[in-house]
Amino acid sequence: MQATYQQALQTMGKIADLSAAMAIMGWDQETFMPAGAAQARGEHLAGLSAMAHNAMTNDSAVALVSELRSELDNLNATERGIAECFIRDHEQDLKLPESHVSNLARATTAAQEAWKKARSQSDFSLFAPALQKLVDLKKAEAEMRGYDENPYDALIDLYEPGMKSSLVGPIFERLQPKLTEIIKSVGEIAVPEKSVFDGMYAKDAQLNFGRSIVEQMGFNFTNGRIDVSTHPFCTNFAPTDVRLTTRVDEDDIRMCMFSLIHEAGHGMYEQGIPEAYFRTSAAGGTSMGIHESQSLFWEDIVARSQAFWNYALPKFKQAFPEAPEALNPVSAFKAVNTVDPGLIRIEADEVTYHLHIILRYEIENALINGEIDVADIPSVWNEKMQQYLGITPPDDARGCLQDIHWSFAGFGYFPSYSLGKLYAAMFRESLYKAMPNADELIEQGNFAPILAWLNANIHVYGRTKNSEEIAQKVCGHGLSEQPFLKYVGEKLEIVYQSK
Repeated sequence: MQATYQQALQTMGKIADLSAAMAIMGWDQETFMPAGAAQARGEHLAGLSAMAHNAMTNDSAVALVSELRSELDNLNATERGIAECFIRDHEQDLKLPESHVSNLARATTAAQEAWKKARSQSDFSLFAPALQKLVDLKKAEAEMRGYDENPYDALIDLYEPGMKSSLVGPIFERLQPKLTEIIKSVGEIAVPEKSVFDGMYAKDAQLNFGRSIVEQMGFNFTNGRIDVSTHPFCTNFAPTDVRLTTRVDEDDIRMCMFSLIHEAGHGMYEQGIPEAYFRTSAAGGTSMGIHESQSLFWEDIVARSQAFWNYALPKFKQAFPEAPEALNPVSAFKAVNTVDPGLIRIEADEVTYHLHIILRYEIENALINGEIDVADIPSVWNEKMQQYLGITPPDDARGCLQDIHWSFAGFGYFPSYSLGKLYAAMFRESLYKAMPNADELIEQGNFAPILAWLNANIHVYGRTKNSEEIAQKVCGHGLSEQPFLKYVGEKLEIVYQSK
């Protein structure tokens, strides 16, 4: 049996190496690659994608998985977890022909360049043809993968295994009116002053300050780095090589700071994956919902807390002596928690953020089901923005072109953000029960115990447990919106009613 398992490890290692090479190329495309290299890069990625797919689905892999499946009971717990991840990935890859994998790699590379151009010119029509090709490919993929109720479910499952629109839809249906009620109720109260952060903040100073904060939180820069990209993201080629990117707006310090904290949350998850899972199918986070829970835990639960600003504000003023006089820990805390419907998802407060996700979920679902066409997206987007947030984007760049996800065919990804916020609030409840002094630790800048708790309770499993299993183990119950509503309600009561 060990010979079979060792052979499986070799196959997983080969696939992991190819995946790392593709990830490096993807990171380079978003940071340093010249625009003229897009076509060649698409061919490189298509070739590597085909090689990885072949390694997972060829006759030798089929025979190997058959033998491995029959011998699972002879493996120890760690080995079995890795083997089951490998088998699951093999079964998923078998559903797709190699030609589809290659075509998708070419199409996403071209689409990302088209999206950048369209976004810079605020012209959706420049992106529409590339997007249409991706929609067609993902519709075909949904049929190949199979589904019980809705073709969109086959795509959600790629990011949140086991999740379906019939499960996430009702959660959104329950959330939406409650969020609208919160927006209305706080709208009738004097709005906390948001201008306390106003000013010009130099790009390099922002990057240096953001780096110092995420390093203090626990992101290991021996095994990571920061670069600038059009859309913030985190990628990794190994737990020892994790890359963060951010976007800088010299008129708004919060963009760089919070996006870096968000991406560092992803990065610390990857850096916390056990070494035993390196170069295996068990490496990485269990789902994007759980992954987003980690980024949003640090961005929202920690960095939008009063305790955090008691710690961070003196350092902020030291880094930016030009900061407004009115900026103090209380005013900073209120400013970053004001409920204020806006155009941009990644700048949204914790309440309105979900409405941005619901909008995207509904558009994706309709696209994949053929209920709307690609050409309809700008008008549908604007209508839903007005319906849910009471504002209409003045242009495509601040509307339907603001996110990169559709350019890499990430249909089904967006629901993970809302699920991540719900999981983060659930994990917060469990953390504060286990660590009642968590606020004191945050105020001291002592984030190590909090990161250690996340490592021990979430990161340690890699992909060997699913979201439901982790939620049950950590929280004692499955996915629920109630902890989030309780958490945000209590916070807003302080933000809007404290003196």
